[in-house]
Amino acid sequence: MKESFYIRHDYNSRNDEKILRLRQKYPNGAGYAIFWMLIEKLAESSEGRIKLEDADVLAFELQMESKWITDVIKTDNLFETDKVFFWSNRLLSDLAERSEKSARAVLANKIRWSKEREQRREINKSYHETTKSKFEKNKSQQEASKNP
Repeated sequence: MKESFYIRHDYNSRNDEKILRLRQKYPNGAGYAIFWMLIEKLAESSEGRIKLEDADVLAFELQMESKWITDVIKTDNLFETDKVFFWSNRLLSDLAERSEKSARAVLANKIRWSKEREQRREINKSYHETTKSKFEKNKSQQEASKNP
C-alpha cells in the first residue's frame, strides 16, 4: 500500500492576494491548479524542493505549458528560489512539523511498549516465584508426610 500524506490547505487560500492575481492571469483556474500541483510535487520530493531546470519535466507531468509552470514559480513570490531550486517555506514548515510529530509519536510508542514489557516481566517474575514457592512447599509437605 502506498503511503499517503496530506498537506495543509487553508480553506480561503483562493482569496489570498497573490493567488487572486494568479487566478486573474490564468483562465479557468489553471494558475490555481498549477500552484497546488506544484505544492503537491514539492511535498512528494525528498527535500521539499525541486530544481528550476526541471520545469519542463513538471510541465509534461502536470500536462501544462512549460512557460506557465515557470511563470507560476517565479511570479509574485509564491515560491522561494535561489536560482537553482524552488520551494515553499510554508510547506517546509509543515513538513518539519509533521516529521517532528512523527518522531515524538515513535518515541512515545517506544516508551509505552518498554513500560508494558517491564510490567509483563514483573508479572512473569512474580508468577514464577509464586509457582516455585508453591512447588517447594508441596515438595516439603510430601517429604514430611513420607518421613513421620
